[in-house]
Amino acid sequence: MNAAVAQAAAEDRAATGTRIDQVTRDLTAAWATSWTAQDAQLGAVLAGLIAAAAAWPSRREIVTSYRLQFAFAALQQTFTRLADRAAALIGGAAADAARDAAAAQAAMIAAQLPPGVTVAPGVATVTDEQIAEIARRATANTAATLKDMPGQVADAVRGEIVRGHPDTDLQRALRRVLDAAGQHSSAAFARALLVARTEIMDAHRAAAQATQETATELLDGWMWWANLDAGPCGACFALHGTVYPLSETGPYDHPAGRCIRVPVVKSWSELGLPGAEPGNLTPDSEALFRALPRADQLRIMGPGRLHLLDTGQVAWADLVRRRDNPGWRPSISLVPLKDLT
Repeated sequence: MNAAVAQAAAEDRAATGTRIDQVTRDLTAAWATSWTAQDAQLGAVLAGLIAAAAAWPSRREIVTSYRLQFAFAALQQTFTRLADRAAALIGGAAADAARDAAAAQAAMIAAQLPPGVTVAPGVATVTDEQIAEIARRATANTAATLKDMPGQVADAVRGEIVRGHPDTDLQRALRRVLDAAGQHSSAAFARALLVARTEIMDAHRAAAQATQETATELLDGWMWWANLDAGPCGACFALHGTVYPLSETGPYDHPAGRCIRVPVVKSWSELGLPGAEPGNLTPDSEALFRALPRADQLRIMGPGRLHLLDTGQVAWADLVRRRDNPGWRPSISLVPLKDLT
């Protein structure tokens, strides 16, 4: 591992971050426009019911109002379109991130070889078919994850309207009910963003692994590379710099995590290459953590966990555990404090 690899990893992460940021902007715009229209439609229908009854509409009035039932159906259709839009955006960004990852893997492998040494054709590459499959998988995963979202939002909004609000000022009650309904749209938006960040990064990692699989004669494994500049969580910090066999998938960090998979080239002597290798800059994550200001250490680990580390009651390697998540993939997290003591 050397400075050129670290730089290539940073550039790779930045490129993927740009992809994720663009999807975030696109989803933000789509959600804001859609909810503004739904808020106006629901508000107009409810205002009419309130004016007719001089009271908040009863459950019966809500159920029998053709206009309100039409508005509920339109609301669900709107969120179906938003889910479809999210899947399309994420699939496109996943393809781009996969191409970025393949190019970055090739650059990181080249950076660990002697000057002038190049890899054979077909090594450290992925095919267009592999990219397409990675994108298809990201799109399908997104669609499956968000499949129930439209119905859930529609049911939640309907529930807010049925409950109403106790405010005797009916116009103020209407605004408060619509604001409460909007929170369900916001929650669905937050979920879509979480899916986007996770699926795009998983596509990036899948392409990185596929690229490494074409260079097995050159590689000794892969390294977990966390984004230390962004103040990672304790689990990602603890795993930064750890090395795994090429056959192991990952890095499987937490949802929305941005850890990447860095190739580790065999020593030049193992490869039969001449020359003296440059100094190894493989990171010592614990040493990096200990060099942080105390306030940052506390923020990352929390006071209880940090005390156990400081007093030697737990080792650095004991901080992380793997979690199996049915219907998704494994992920990592810090071991809960109660399980460390």
